[in-house]
Amino acid sequence: MARDRITADPGLARKFLVAGAVLHFMICLPLFGRRGFPEVDPFFLGAMWLWIPPVCISAVFSRFDRPRKLDLLWYAFVVGFVISWGTIWMVPSYKNPISAFLGLVYYGPLTLGMVVIVELSIRAVLGKLRRFVASDQTCESCGYCLRGLVEMRCPECGTPFDADVLEDDYKPAVTSTRRRRSTYFIAVMIIAGAAWPFAYRQHAFESKRQFGRARAEADWQAGTPHWYVSPEEMDAFSAEQHDAVLDAEFGMKSMPGWTVRRMWRDREHVEVQRAYRTIIERELKAAGRKPPTF
Repeated sequence: MARDRITADPGLARKFLVAGAVLHFMICLPLFGRRGFPEVDPFFLGAMWLWIPPVCISAVFSRFDRPRKLDLLWYAFVVGFVISWGTIWMVPSYKNPISAFLGLVYYGPLTLGMVVIVELSIRAVLGKLRRFVASDQTCESCGYCLRGLVEMRCPECGTPFDADVLEDDYKPAVTSTRRRRSTYFIAVMIIAGAAWPFAYRQHAFESKRQFGRARAEADWQAGTPHWYVSPEEMDAFSAEQHDAVLDAEFGMKSMPGWTVRRMWRDREHVEVQRAYRTIIERELKAAGRKPPTF
């Protein structure tokens, strides 16, 4: 199968990692502060994984050699620190850099393990898309030095090579580089990285809505429906109505046939409770009944 023949460029690969680390820091920390505790928004849970595309893109231009491994090591440290700091940032009493560094005891090894898994997985994919232009007596797949070998197979990656590569006067053929497939791969990684948090957020909300609808139908069939009062309704209520809702919620006011609850103000719970209430309103309308009043 024809593959892109490209030139290894460790400097360019390192720039992608640096840009990825900076963007991860600049994007994730504000999201943790705005969408984190106590309002846990799935968007920031998706944004936590934006460290993956830079690893995939930078792997296009690098071999899995010692400098690459060192680059991945510091990148994993930075990503682990951002995730640690961002997670702790959600709890105001722990909001300080010292706590974030302590969090690296857990997030550091975890992130490093995930970076290694992503790196090895993506190299299996890239092996089908591109190969490096061979330089003087080096493997075209991984860059391993082939001087002095007897077997016509790279001991590092197992790629076979021609015997003339071992000749002292060997000069690799000069070929034009083609990067079409690699360019497509990079474009896919950029688009997927940008779209992932939004797609995950919508998926998470729809899952919550489905859960709310299913629970409402089960409660209605069992004769134990809940009535959720929205934050907007609570804000518009008079003091007497507000107290009546609280009394009903905590069992201080009799509401025959109903369990009264206030909707939480974080998005995930609101999605569940709004979907739940939609089903209850539909069933009330079908039965010709009215919702509870306060």
